[in-house]
Amino acid sequence: MKSKCCFCLVACRSLQYIAQLHLTTVFVATVSLGTSYRGRLPIHHACGKAAPEGVIDALLKASPKGAQSKDDQGRLALHHACRKNASERVVRTLLRVYPRASQIKDDQDKLPIHYACQNAASAHVVSLLLATYPESVHVHNGFGYTPLGEAKNAAESNPKMEGVLRLLEKTKREQDKLKAESGETAEVQLKISVLEEKVSLLDKALMKVAAIGKEMRHDIHKKHKEPQQVLEKFADRLVELGGSKGSSGKDRDSSGSREKDKDKDNTDKTPLKSRNATPIKNLFSRAQGKLTSLSAEKTKA
Repeated sequence: MKSKCCFCLVACRSLQYIAQLHLTTVFVATVSLGTSYRGRLPIHHACGKAAPEGVIDALLKASPKGAQSKDDQGRLALHHACRKNASERVVRTLLRVYPRASQIKDDQDKLPIHYACQNAASAHVVSLLLATYPESVHVHNGFGYTPLGEAKNAAESNPKMEGVLRLLEKTKREQDKLKAESGETAEVQLKISVLEEKVSLLDKALMKVAAIGKEMRHDIHKKHKEPQQVLEKFADRLVELGGSKGSSGKDRDSSGSREKDKDKDNTDKTPLKSRNATPIKNLFSRAQGKLTSLSAEKTKA
């Protein structure tokens, strides 16, 4: 009697192996036939029917690009595997062949992790999906649920989801922290960009000041203009230069009306006091002293 039971057990296992081998052969043979019902490849059917791991391995070996193909609902093989609670090994194999599958949504805007959480997948499977695409913890599907939301819905009828919930909540905290840190980094980068722009503008302004200085020297030595006229022209150019580099609206208004007030101020011997030239006060003083000395030298000559 005992020998008969052993024989029956061996026979059942043999038949199971033969059936699996036959199914694998059938699926592999149809790979070359292309898509079938609902635009699905054999790998879609295999994952959608929870086929054994050996079948999945054989199909991916025969056609690795099958893992990248979508059916008519926009689903990859990984979507179907997660819908049918495929084993950790199957999910790992699909991700190894096509890691980007974890980032692709179907026609319902669902990622594979949404299906995994919705159908009470194990914490190991969810961990694999999160490791490949941790940002998915914040992604909403077409029904407005994140993976954590789907997991909470599933946990109402399945207490085994507690481990998945803890994993998702931990990942969410980590991603929130990274998001906050990246926001601070972006703020610092913005400040650096503003400073770099200001340095560039200052460099250009200094080059223009140097050009104005050369013109000022030319007016003194070649055109023999009066020092006071040269100084007034120099002041006008500098104030104009300051207004063009982003001065306040008040400065721009004062520079815009300067030409109208010029005739009224011809008799003013200290025109610099009437202009907003505080940032370059020392420069004006040195220039005025230089011009006075040059004028004195010409008088002696």
